[in-house]
Parts: sequence; C-alpha cells; structure tokens
Amino acid sequence: MVKAVELKSLEKAMVENFRESHKRMGEMSLKMEEMNTKMDMLKQQLREEVHDMEKKLLKEMDERHNTKDRIIISGVNEMKGALETTKEIMEYLDIDASEIIYARRMGKEQRKPRKILVKLGSEDLKNKVLRKKGNLKNSANWNKIYMDEDLSTGQREKLRRTYEDVKAKNEEEKEDLNKEGKVWIVAGRRSNPFPKKVNKRE
Repeated sequence: MVKAVELKSLEKAMVENFRESHKRMGEMSLKMEEMNTKMDMLKQQLREEVHDMEKKLLKEMDERHNTKDRIIISGVNEMKGALETTKEIMEYLDIDASEIIYARRMGKEQRKPRKILVKLGSEDLKNKVLRKKGNLKNSANWNKIYMDEDLSTGQREKLRRTYEDVKAKNEEEKEDLNKEGKVWIVAGRRSNPFPKKVNKRE
C-alpha cells in the first residue's frame, strides 16, 4: 500500500516536473522568437543605416567632383553681367579668361549684390586663381571683393564645426591664452580647415 502511494506521489511529481519543464521550454522558445525578431529588426536597421551612409558618401563624392574646379566671388555689383565681370577680374589676375566655363549669379535678385559662381577649366587653374587672389587688394576696382573655393555639403559642415571648435577653445582656454599671448584661429584652406594656435595680433 505504501509503495502504491509512493509510486503515485512519484508519478505526480514527474508529471509536475514535466509540465514545469514544458512551460520553461515554451517560455524559452518565446524568448528566442523575441530575440530573433529583435535581431531581424536590428539587421534591417543596420542595412538601412549603411544604405543611407553609402548614399551620403556618394552624394558627397559627387559634390566634391562638381565643386573641385569652382570658385565663388562675393561683393561685386551687378552693373555688368556675371561673365563679363569675371573675365575682367581674371584678366587683372593675369588668368586666361577663355578658361572660364561659366559664370552666373547665385540665387534671386536682392538689394545686395549676389555672389557669382564660376566654373573654371581645371582644378589646377582654380588653385592658381586662389593663389593670386591676394593681388586684388591692390586694385582700385576689385579691392573689396572676396574670392573663395566652392565647397561641398560635407566640406561646409566641417568648416562650420571647425569654427565652433575654435570658438569653444578660445572661451575655455581664455585665461591661459591671455597669459601666453596666443589665440586659436581657423587655418588651412576652406576645403580642409583645422584649428591652429597663433600669436595674438596687437
């Protein structure tokens, strides 16, 4: 009689253990499904992020290719056409005006003169123009204009961040900089700027 009770008790315990194990397996299976779902979502998110990064990179490369031989001229009145004005500036700098692919005003007409976007024959020619632009300060007609290289979206963003970085450095290190007689500036070309510590100008 005792053995029969023990067997029944043992059978009951085994059934309960089986049910508990089955329940745990179900829970584990459910958790695995949830984990697999999350993994699939993360993979999809990663694929989308990589795709977006590739698109941005290709766009940036395309922009850099398009801007590599372009300059922007600011501060020129609109009494003459953009091309005629640009030719006169190039001739003053002793640059062959026939190397101008196009020159056009940027944006809609407004009170102040619009900038001129100029595409030149090559990147080397653009660099030559930028090297010579300092000569414009000696001209009676062109001493108040500005000439810079055209930038891609990524390059403009880098330039903006560099100016912000320099501003922060000057504020954070103000006391030490005053003692040293130094100041942080944005150095290098606009297409590749970097912070640089230099002597303060009196």
